[in-house]
Amino acid sequence: MRKENKDEQECVLVRVFGRVQGVNFRYNVKRFAERAGIRGFVMNLSDGSVLLHACAEREKLDALLAFIRSNPGLAQVRRVEVSKAEANARMKGFEIVREGSFAKDKGNALKHFLKNIFR
Repeated sequence: MRKENKDEQECVLVRVFGRVQGVNFRYNVKRFAERAGIRGFVMNLSDGSVLLHACAEREKLDALLAFIRSNPGLAQVRRVEVSKAEANARMKGFEIVREGSFAKDKGNALKHFLKNIFR
């Protein structure tokens, strides 16, 4: 039986649902991930959810998930789905992936924010 190494890197895909666009959620996740030494990216999806790909030691990933579930900033997280992911050697830091131009990305985030507010 293999002994589990605490420093072994794991990767997860995380899908976050709720009011998570247009409320600086990606920025807050990026800031937390950078401070914790987590590699990966965060991006808005067209359905109003947010997708993260994160790689780090299990303890750091658990802390990231707890942070996400804490409703950082103005976010209102309703559901979090987590699955294992493959490592990507090209990922060096933690990035925000934008959909097209900055203006298009912010416009789409605002659209989903307003849709969530007036439900």
